[in-house]
Order: sequence, then C-alpha cells, then structure tokens
Amino acid sequence: MSRILIAGAEHDLRERLASDLAVSGHWTASMTGEDLLASENGALTNYDLVLLEIGAEDVGLVRSKLKQASEGRRKPPLLLVGTEKQMRASEDQADADDFVIVPVSAFELHLRVKTTLSRAGRFDPTDTIRRGDLRIHPHTYEVFMNGERVDLTLKEYELLKFLAVHAGRVFTRDVLLEQVWGYDYYGGMRTVDVHVRRLRAKLEREGRTFIETIRGIGYRFVVQA
Repeated sequence: MSRILIAGAEHDLRERLASDLAVSGHWTASMTGEDLLASENGALTNYDLVLLEIGAEDVGLVRSKLKQASEGRRKPPLLLVGTEKQMRASEDQADADDFVIVPVSAFELHLRVKTTLSRAGRFDPTDTIRRGDLRIHPHTYEVFMNGERVDLTLKEYELLKFLAVHAGRVFTRDVLLEQVWGYDYYGGMRTVDVHVRRLRAKLEREGRTFIETIRGIGYRFVVQA
C-alpha cells in the first residue's frame, strides 16, 4: 500500500482525490499548504508520492519545503494537480515528475499515480486486496478466485474493487455511479444493477455471496470470514 500526501488542494478536491486513490488501494493523508510548511521535515519523507495543487497558496514555499525535507533522504516523487488553464500558465511543471489535469477520472488518476510510482521505484507488485478466496491485484487489473483468473470488463473490475476496498459499507446506486463511472456519466441506475448481476454470475458459486443487495438503498460487499 503506497502512502500518498495530498497537499494544498481545496477541501472538496482533496476529498475526491483521496476517495479515488483509496479505491486503488492507496493510503492517503491531506493537508493545506500552510500545514505542510509547519510540519517536520522528516515526516514528509515518509510518503511515497506527493500530490500538490498547482493553484494553492504558497505553492513556491511548499515546493521549497519538500526539497529541503528530502536532503539526505529519498525524495518522494511530485505530481502536480490543476486545471488545464493553470498548467498552461505555470512554469512549475519542469520540477515535477508528472501532472494531473482536473477534473480527472478515477481510472486516469490511478494510471498517473501507478506510472509515477513505477518510475520512482516505489511500485509494490505484491500489493493485493484479499477478501476470502478473492484476490484483486490493483496494479495489473487482475482478479483471481481460488487461484483461477476471472475475466472482467474494466467497469466490472472497478466496481468490484471499489466495493471490496470498502467491504461492509453500504453504497447507493448514485454513489457507485459517481465513484466508478464518474460524476459526468449520464447513464441510468440500471447500469449498476447490470454490472452487479454480471459480477455475481462470475464470482458467486457454491452458495457464496460477495455482493449483497440492501433493499431500497443499494449494495455492499460482504465481509468475508
């Protein structure tokens, strides 16, 4: 599990980025640029990656702080986050390992983070989500049941992973549509039901139940013993 710091972003964006990264199996922490500047240098090097909002207040000071904290230690790669307009107007990209243009889908964010971590040598191929006999490998997009590979479409995989990461929690169809398909998706609630039905057909055998229907609300991933 990679440790990712989200710095300087406004609250709503920070929450969305943290939620999307959690689906990919990452641990996240967030703080404002002011809090980051006040933190101890040693604490900043405990992260595998730093996401920094390019339009945040005191971005220059934040970048200097990260460089200072990394002296004599392994420097975490830096991923800049901002709108397309901000990226075009900024000269900070030269010092960053990569950048993310918002709004961004959970899938694209996952790929950007994965690529940056891999280049920096912080990719952990053993990072696996384990739920009973089910194994989900976030970095290869593979799912195994009892050691046998299960063929899933991309959205089936993303829906399964989101529910498995948040095992035991109940999610409405609205939330699942937003988290898996994106806030700009205009398909109906039936989309979620169809994908859940397909996942059940591929995973739930011999009386096993992985995805439970909560009548009148939505779905949850059943915590496996």
